[in-house]
Amino acid sequence: MTQKQMEEFKVIETLTDAGCNKGMIEDFLKKAKNDSEMLRWLVGYRTIILDEVHKYNKELDCLDFLIYKIRKALNLI
Repeated sequence: MTQKQMEEFKVIETLTDAGCNKGMIEDFLKKAKNDSEMLRWLVGYRTIILDEVHKYNKELDCLDFLIYKIRKALNLI
């Protein structure tokens, strides 16, 4: 295996660990012609993931509030 193949394998492995599916990885590799395109793609994907994190964090906050209200009503706190 050449050095370039090893590097590409590591990139694929990292993207897989980051939750990318096969189509996303293929899209990334097509854009891997230059560093600025790769960076733009990675930043875009990171933004998507972060938006999901914020969405779930808001949902957790809502659940935590309901749990607090119920515990308070039951005099558990």
